Amino acid sequence: MIRLAFVAVLGLGAFLAFLGFQVASIEAPTAEGDAAPVAVTEIAAEPTPAEPERLFFLQGVDFDAGEVTLLLSPDSSDPLIVRDQAAMRAAMDSAYVATDSTPGQAIGSFVLALMGAPPEQTIVEIYQNDLFLASVQCLNTTCGDFADSPDINLAGLDQAATPYQPIADRFDDYDTYLAALAEVQDDRGFLFLDNHRGEELPTDRQTPYLIVSLPNVVTFADSDFAPPLHEALVEAAITPLLPDGATLGSVTVTEQAPAVLSDLDSNAPVLIDGQTVPFPGARFFEVSARIDGVTGLDAPIYDQLTEATLQQVNLDDAFDAFVAATLPDPCEDCYFLKIEGIYTDTAKAFDWREEAYYLYYYDLRDPP
Repeated sequence: MIRLAFVAVLGLGAFLAFLGFQVASIEAPTAEGDAAPVAVTEIAAEPTPAEPERLFFLQGVDFDAGEVTLLLSPDSSDPLIVRDQAAMRAAMDSAYVATDSTPGQAIGSFVLALMGAPPEQTIVEIYQNDLFLASVQCLNTTCGDFADSPDINLAGLDQAATPYQPIADRFDDYDTYLAALAEVQDDRGFLFLDNHRGEELPTDRQTPYLIVSLPNVVTFADSDFAPPLHEALVEAAITPLLPDGATLGSVTVTEQAPAVLSDLDSNAPVLIDGQTVPFPGARFFEVSARIDGVTGLDAPIYDQLTEATLQQVNLDDAFDAFVAATLPDPCEDCYFLKIEGIYTDTAKAFDWREEAYYLYYYDLRDPP
């Protein structure tokens, strides 16, 4: 393919040269003795390259409206934070980012995006009184990490960068979190900048909770089981056992899909004519309770809940008869009933959430 393309280019070049020779050989008829006219060809001047579109990102910023902070990310290294108001005023008419791109840069950015790289990068973010004002973005091949020669002039702002340390705090107490938030907001040595843009602070108080899985209800298929009655039974059993500060959020009883015959060795459902074999002799119900205000219960409480809510019939005889009637060479000990979802015959903790509050900010104080 490459060779064919190369030959084609040579052929085109030869054709153009031949055409030029033929044109140059044609002369207008002249009277005898007259000199042939001399053809004058004007050569068009090379077009003047367009000036790059430069965005002077500090022009128009009202420095009298409050403290301005810049977050500069000219490359993939840590961002630069500038708070020097005099340095920013001095750079107002000289600090810029050239954001326009050529078709080749746009194609290159598109290819990088297909490979997972962000097509655009933020080079400058401007904040005033720790509130976001504006940002400058461009293609990653124009003035981002993949640009060959990014046209950026920081006008000395990088020399005025403030030492900083990113901070990530976690609190498990709401009042402690509120106190830390107030300290960060009041101390000029700390700024949120990009860490909380658009996020409402403070976050709402969280409620810790515990999800308890209670014994599944197992009834014969023809029994009259009422889930609301079992929910009331669970509520009556849990409520007097709750520790101080805990409340019962909800009790849920959900019927599960029919259990299917499964092989004990492979743990896979048995297939007959390509279909699973459901067990028709029983119904199964998943039971859970949400308890608000705690993330765990004492072990004796789980034992008491098991005793109070266990409602499961014995299916051994029905299961043996089912296997014998279903399989030609029955082996009752080789099979079991597999149920989708949770199955337990004891009460136990299933899931829980503790209180957790996070603060992400910058420490801009001078190092000791």
